[in-house]
Amino acid sequence: MRSLYFVIQQTFADCLNRIASPLTLIFPFLRNMYILPYEREILANCLEVRKTIQQVVDERRRDPNAKERGDFLQIILEDETTKDNNELIVDECLTFNFAGGTTSSVAGQNLIYLLCKHPHYFDQIRKEIDEQIVQPYLKAQVAAGTLAPGQVVSDIELLDLLTFDNSGELTFFQQCYNEALRIQPPVNLSSLVKVMQECKCDTVTIRPDKIGRATSELQSHHDLVC
Repeated sequence: MRSLYFVIQQTFADCLNRIASPLTLIFPFLRNMYILPYEREILANCLEVRKTIQQVVDERRRDPNAKERGDFLQIILEDETTKDNNELIVDECLTFNFAGGTTSSVAGQNLIYLLCKHPHYFDQIRKEIDEQIVQPYLKAQVAAGTLAPGQVVSDIELLDLLTFDNSGELTFFQQCYNEALRIQPPVNLSSLVKVMQECKCDTVTIRPDKIGRATSELQSHHDLVC
């Protein structure tokens, strides 16, 4: 059984491949015409994905305890600019999956790879997590009488202890994560940006043009001058 996340990613990849195909590049007007069977299948998949997300949105609206969730979907359902626009809500959900899912996964994989090459940094991260997250939790449990002093605990779920607030205490982990992003950014090229007016970047003058410009994050991250 394929997950909704997998279907969204695969459908998005199919759409990109179609847009970047030689046929649509040579004849741009064909982008809005779904002639071939596989093109009609892509269109049907896109509509089905949007329909499924809309069903999730409708279910959330019917949930009496929805306000207690506080997740991304609930935020856009309560935002004044999006709450009454179903099409925009679905667009935001799709963007969240496209922009955050794959890049975060790749960034995490790169960090794990680098930590495997430098295990002493991994040991430092484990030590920091123990000092900043685990030990304060155990002390709080002892103070509350839930645990006895010196009691051995082996069933701690670390993910249950992490919150948005206490994760900010993991400064060394954040430094390692940022360094992994610098060494191998998940996205090597930026999206196209059009320059609307002439601007200067150090000794380089960038003039307006009709063609968008892309920057290489990978090159800038390894440029000693920068």
